[in-house]
Amino acid sequence: MKTHIVPVLCAGLILLLCSCGAGPDAPTQAETGGEPLEITSFYFSHTASSTDGCWCLQLTLEESGTHLHAEELFSGGRIVDTMIEDDVLEQLGEVMGAYHVDRWDGFDKKNKHVMDGSNFHLSITLADESTISAHGSNSFPENYSDVLSAILNLYYELMEQYAPSEDALQTEGSEAQ
Repeated sequence: MKTHIVPVLCAGLILLLCSCGAGPDAPTQAETGGEPLEITSFYFSHTASSTDGCWCLQLTLEESGTHLHAEELFSGGRIVDTMIEDDVLEQLGEVMGAYHVDRWDGFDKKNKHVMDGSNFHLSITLADESTISAHGSNSFPENYSDVLSAILNLYYELMEQYAPSEDALQTEGSEAQ
């Protein structure tokens, strides 16, 4: 009986961490005292035991706008690789500052006792060319679930706006055959 408890608890934790819209909106600067980060490059990847939980988001500030690269790593397989004019990096900077993600720099922890869970990798370059890098495998820094929720909501918004629909991908695939 005990062997069934751990997988069920892990699955529940993954669902809690990865559920879309589960977290609160980003706190305002007044609520947290965090200064917005001036981000020029942002990369976040998330992998989990469920293929739906495997995705990555990369945004890079360029002269002509913001380069967006986003992927569903397994399920669906949709990829977005395009230039956008949105102020997405500013929005991310506000969230990252509000949750003090700069304090995550150097975080690199693994929980070896969890057999199946989730992993993340974060890499941010700021306007002053300093960087923030963090990685976790079933171990997460402070405010992780709130930050993940905000990034995941942004990822879904960008995929909805810029990615081809799964139906379009299936149509393209059948035309190629």
